[in-house]
Amino acid sequence: MHMRACFIAVVLLAACSPPERGHTRIIGHGGSGNEGSFPMNTGPSLLAALRVTDGIEMDVQLTADHVLVAYHDDDLSVSTRCAGRINAYTWAQLAECPLLSRADAYPIVRLDSLLMEAATMNPDADFTLDCKLFAEKEWWPYLERFAERIDALHALPGLQGKLLVECQVIDFLQLVRDRSPAIPVFLYATDAQAHADSAARRGFTGISIDNDLISAAQVADARSRGLAVTLFDVGAFGRAAALAKQPDRIQTDAPSGFVR
Repeated sequence: MHMRACFIAVVLLAACSPPERGHTRIIGHGGSGNEGSFPMNTGPSLLAALRVTDGIEMDVQLTADHVLVAYHDDDLSVSTRCAGRINAYTWAQLAECPLLSRADAYPIVRLDSLLMEAATMNPDADFTLDCKLFAEKEWWPYLERFAERIDALHALPGLQGKLLVECQVIDFLQLVRDRSPAIPVFLYATDAQAHADSAARRGFTGISIDNDLISAAQVADARSRGLAVTLFDVGAFGRAAALAKQPDRIQTDAPSGFVR
């Protein structure tokens, strides 16, 4: 009975242990994800995640005066007391539009300031910019200015080689790649095969795709073609299955479950 009890204890301990990461980098979705104590894309969430991850992912938009900020939705009314697109407001005006969560308010994050602090906190971390393109006025000048500001961000002390860009808009990814060849660009994919074909044909770095929309074989195929693969929508209960596919990166809402 004693041996049986020991065997059961070992099995339970193994089941509760964090899965082996291998080469896969673990990225906090919006910072600490849904498991965090702070809303995603806020300064406290983004910085706290760096204690347990290899990097952080954040949703990025461009203000009217060309400042990169962290915000997810297409309208400020979703999470703030303001209304309209980020691209219709200057950085100074956004001071009146903090993110509201229960009884608390969080200033909208300015990327240049936060990422320089983050790079100092964790010099080995990298930073994924999920670019949300909601133009208030003309489309192409907006894309070009957005790409220009990402290039300027990448040039800041401590950020060279630390930024990755992902987006659904192929034209934008091509602009970023042409202006800043050193910045990896990932196509946000919804069809593993078709979008891997598209990314490979255009010379992009890789694809970012929902964990449920790609198999281990498709991950292996994409990597054999020189593409990196990022899986997202990975929570506490899907981490072992996601790691088994051997992707290059996992964006997770439960980063503490991957602690080495």
